[in-house]
Amino acid sequence: MMDISRRQFLRTTAASLAVPFARQALAAENTARPNLVFIMTDNQGAWTLGCYGNPDIRTPNIDRLANEGMRFKRAFSVNAVCSPNRATFLTGLIPSQHGVHCWLAAGDAQMGPNAYCTIREIHTLPKVLTEAGYNCGLVGKWHLGDNLHPQEGFTYWITMPHGHTTSFHNVPIIYEGKVYNEPRYTTALWTEHACRFIEQNKD
Repeated sequence: MMDISRRQFLRTTAASLAVPFARQALAAENTARPNLVFIMTDNQGAWTLGCYGNPDIRTPNIDRLANEGMRFKRAFSVNAVCSPNRATFLTGLIPSQHGVHCWLAAGDAQMGPNAYCTIREIHTLPKVLTEAGYNCGLVGKWHLGDNLHPQEGFTYWITMPHGHTTSFHNVPIIYEGKVYNEPRYTTALWTEHACRFIEQNKD
């Protein structure tokens, strides 16, 4: 497990984001690009994970990712709710810059005739990766607007009509441009689709 400072993280991130723009040079050297998988949980504090010291909650798979990757000890959330944090993650901007300050209410920007993507005008990470030749897929919660249609360079798209749910069974799901009712446990559904996308696109 690697614990790094903020300065080291920013230096590493800057270097990693420069890699896609050197795609032709890497190809010339016959160097394989890494596969990138981002896993985001909704409003989950670090204290709920075994790798951050929780003695009661068992999170063996996340603990393994932490042990084999990086674990951040001084990270913080830019906003207390989901949509602004998701926008920050995808844009690299704080809420006062990308304009998403709270979660999106049902309807409005998310679904219907007035739906729109709240970060469309920003050059986001998925757009950068798509331009670099990656296939990008979104599985799970989007909650940034115009949910019915794939956004920001994503070619694989399965999500929900809205951001909030009160159940993990019999919930509305968006897949292939249509809303349907999914009877199965939605966590199993997300896992199935994520694994399918990864398997189809691994180098």
